Amino acid sequence: MTNDPIKNVTASVILTKDDSQQKVAEGATTDENGKLKIPITENGHYVVKVEGNGYIAAQKSMDVSCDIARCGDCVPTMLVPLSPLLPAGALRLTMSWGEKPLDLDVYAQQKN
Repeated sequence: MTNDPIKNVTASVILTKDDSQQKVAEGATTDENGKLKIPITENGHYVVKVEGNGYIAAQKSMDVSCDIARCGDCVPTMLVPLSPLLPAGALRLTMSWGEKPLDLDVYAQQKN
């Protein structure tokens, strides 16, 4: 894992609001810099799913609550890390957290 951007992966975005779901984007492709811009026009709970050949699909969500009077100042941004596929029997643990994490402890157990 290199933390480098991944080009040509696809993303789908779904808006969940008032007990309904609406597709905002489906099959949108990242650019050569691994970035993707999808305009959103309303507040709500968004689910982003990212998939690419050779990678394990990932899904993240975020709540968007922008002031309509200042919508130009509202630029929700999300990083969705992708992990390369693993060989059978392999395990990879990845962690991500916000700017000021409160607790970074990891506990692992193995049962034989």
